[in-house]
Amino acid sequence: MLTRRKSHSRRSSFLTGGKIKKESIVFSVLFFCFLLWFSNIFLGACYLPNTINEGLTTDAKQDSAITNVEFTFLAHYPANRTTRGLGFAMRDNYIYSIIGYNPTIIDVSNISNPTFVADYPVENGRMNTLALRDDYLYLGSSSDLEILDISDLSNITKIGQCNTTNPVEKIVLQGNYAYLAAENNGLVIVNITDPTNPFKIGSYKTNIDTWDIALKESIIFIANSNGTDNVLVIVDVSDPTNPSKIGYYDNLEYPEMAGLSITVNGSYAYLGTEEYGLFILDITNTTQPQLISHFYGNTEQPIGELGNEEIIWGTFVKEQYVFEAAGATSLYVLDFSEPKSPKLNGQYSGAYLLYGVHVHDTYLFLQDVLLGIMILNMTFSSTTGRPLGQLIAIIVAPILGVAIITVVVTLYKKKKN
Repeated sequence: MLTRRKSHSRRSSFLTGGKIKKESIVFSVLFFCFLLWFSNIFLGACYLPNTINEGLTTDAKQDSAITNVEFTFLAHYPANRTTRGLGFAMRDNYIYSIIGYNPTIIDVSNISNPTFVADYPVENGRMNTLALRDDYLYLGSSSDLEILDISDLSNITKIGQCNTTNPVEKIVLQGNYAYLAAENNGLVIVNITDPTNPFKIGSYKTNIDTWDIALKESIIFIANSNGTDNVLVIVDVSDPTNPSKIGYYDNLEYPEMAGLSITVNGSYAYLGTEEYGLFILDITNTTQPQLISHFYGNTEQPIGELGNEEIIWGTFVKEQYVFEAAGATSLYVLDFSEPKSPKLNGQYSGAYLLYGVHVHDTYLFLQDVLLGIMILNMTFSSTTGRPLGQLIAIIVAPILGVAIITVVVTLYKKKKN
């Protein structure tokens, strides 16, 4: 009998230990599931809507989350929407632009109600673009670079002028020089050390029209109308009196395309074309840019088709986003987190003919040939939010946790009884 009791005792101890181990495992699994569930809820915060100035989190850039942008229209300037808005600069709460034909200063401290501050009436000639520095406004007209003193907005005065023969489409300021895209006159370099006496010191002429330029250190990138020349011409201006060509880009698939706009940001150049889309180039080697990717957004017309309305007059880069003013087609917002595979994040089609785009904080300023300046607010939000694995974990973990708790409670009641 004693032997049987000992045997029974050992068997009971074994079973009791087994139950303890099983319960320990169950509670361990339960605790793990709780942590998994909690971590997914926590990680979900990474996918809350983001405004443009906040940017996306690092996780959102790297995983498969897809975002898009929502636009809220705020205002037109002028309110009648029957004139053009060209050229753009912003300082403090003031916008400087060419409204109609006159350089105009607009107060946007109340972003939904832009108001007139001052302008400079232009008697003859057409103003195309402008640049702002200190108390001077530099204007590109149909044949000149003109300089205004705006230190007193109640008494804006013209203080200097330099003839360029051809229309000035873009002005870039650096140091003592103004670099001009002067259409058929090519790149024109003007000494502006004395704003009252600007004078031409150098030039570089392509075979056809120079529409836009971008400057990086002592290198000028020229968006060229092509013809028999390169679509992108790269010029060294370290000696502004003798600029020289050091590189170029041509696309072998579309050798005929024309370059209309160029933006440089870091080691990338964004080349806007007429009817062929946006080309993203690696300019690490400035003498031999390499094509990284290409975006063409017009789904209604074949690329390069005569009469195609996707004409990219301007681009703006902020963080990983590129904003593309594509003429009568649309405004496109592209995510270039992965430069080799840009993603279309948003599209706005409420304009007539977009000529330029600028971003400040969460606000988008669109320049339209007919509608003046359009002001919109932007919000970036997630459309899928989380990778598939995370979605499954969030759904399954709570269900599994409830099931395990039910099993544990049932086992405990049986043991107690």
